[in-house]
Amino acid sequence: MQFSIAFTVLITAIVASSEAARAGELFVADENAETVGQFDATTGAAINSSFISGITNEPRDLKLSGGDLYTTSNNGAVGQYNATTGQTINAAFQTEPHESNGIAFSGSNDYVVGFVYVNGYTPAGPAFSDTVGYLPWGVAVLGNDLFVSDIGTNKAGQGSVAEYDATTGALLNANFITGLSVPEGLTIVGNNLYVVNNANDTMQPNTNGSIGEYNATTGAPINASLVTGLTQPVATAVAGNDLYVTSNPDVPGQPGFPNYAGLVGEYNASTGATINASLITGFQDPQGIVFMAPEPATWIMLAIGAAAIAVCGGRRRRSGLMLEQS
Repeated sequence: MQFSIAFTVLITAIVASSEAARAGELFVADENAETVGQFDATTGAAINSSFISGITNEPRDLKLSGGDLYTTSNNGAVGQYNATTGQTINAAFQTEPHESNGIAFSGSNDYVVGFVYVNGYTPAGPAFSDTVGYLPWGVAVLGNDLFVSDIGTNKAGQGSVAEYDATTGALLNANFITGLSVPEGLTIVGNNLYVVNNANDTMQPNTNGSIGEYNATTGAPINASLVTGLTQPVATAVAGNDLYVTSNPDVPGQPGFPNYAGLVGEYNASTGATINASLITGFQDPQGIVFMAPEPATWIMLAIGAAAIAVCGGRRRRSGLMLEQS
């Protein structure tokens, strides 16, 4: 009986730990507000809407690497911040010649895309610099394959995703995915590549944005219309089976901008079904988004340890009784 109870406690603690990890946090860059906000990934509640503030270079993409949070920016600077405290580590971790739109990490290497370029870096310094496309925006890496989205001439159907060698920067396939409508953010999960179609071909708010899902090896569509009817989506983050999308219905220069209509929606990453289309609201110009799973709570770890000791203890006592009876 004691063994059964201890085993149940152990399983319950592990499940609770798993649930806590899935809850996690979302970091969202708000370009016009010049902040990075921190939110509960389950409820959307603000933990700290100004987790990082005063980013005068207008944050765009966000990525986590180790315990640090990195932002790209309109003026080309890549900033490095502590993902736990928000403290600035290096506001100019890297500086690009033009705006930096997207960033991706692979181990200790990183890749930055911006106005007509993709640059690769190793801890020793720059590894390659390529002139690419019309306006590269998103970047993702899988193994030795580097993927870069290009919005084309800002017209529907003219965007693409190109494939490069992540070590040398050599172009492998300029037409890895074609026929896209202003592709921006790229996210890779397993062998699936999620592509954001901003679909802003008239520079006016519209609702024909979408998220497509593709095979990251072949470029073949898994579901090119996984999520549809979005208003100027920008970036995605995936956690388990949850797909989070930033959308920016406002356009700089238009009447009434900003009206704080930017938001984060939550969708099923497999089916595209809407979970909560307005999980987080009140942004001026939401851009990059990243998910961070928390460490299991201390009490959960203690419970797991105590249950494990009880299980082992129960086994030892049973073994002792068997020896005495023999």
